[in-house]
Amino acid sequence: MICLPCAIIRVKNAEVIPIEPLQYEQRGYLNEPFRLFYLADDHAGDIEYHYHTFHKIILLLAGMLLDAISIYYVFLPFMLPIMAHFNWDPVWFGIMMTVNLAVGQVTPPVAVNLYVGANISGISMERISKAALPLIFASLLALVVIIIFPDLSTFVPRMLGQM
Repeated sequence: MICLPCAIIRVKNAEVIPIEPLQYEQRGYLNEPFRLFYLADDHAGDIEYHYHTFHKIILLLAGMLLDAISIYYVFLPFMLPIMAHFNWDPVWFGIMMTVNLAVGQVTPPVAVNLYVGANISGISMERISKAALPLIFASLLALVVIIIFPDLSTFVPRMLGQM
């Protein structure tokens, strides 16, 4: 795979002839802005892993700022074709997305669920935020377990014959 900024393309008689990409030692200081492209080119086989990481970070950030229903409406039309492309189980993907958004809903700066909890209990936002930290870490750990072991989240639907 040739990364476009890494290669020099020469056109001869309407025919594109790619020249071999430069090695890291030959790229030099002038190509420093293209370092991200070089890294992406070297790790192109790990695209599923990178998308997984990017997907979780985006959902967590979105969960911090918006409510979950709005995030589903905005992001699912983009994520369903990607889910189908990587042949991910839709039940597993939905559980993973829901847990990720649940973590985002109790994480500041907006923390919609923390505001509701603070108003119902009459406790200050700072105090309830400190009390919620262990639960946030437990939820993140559960999310990691769901990602690493997808059969754990799809065991019950398979047992009931729903999948």
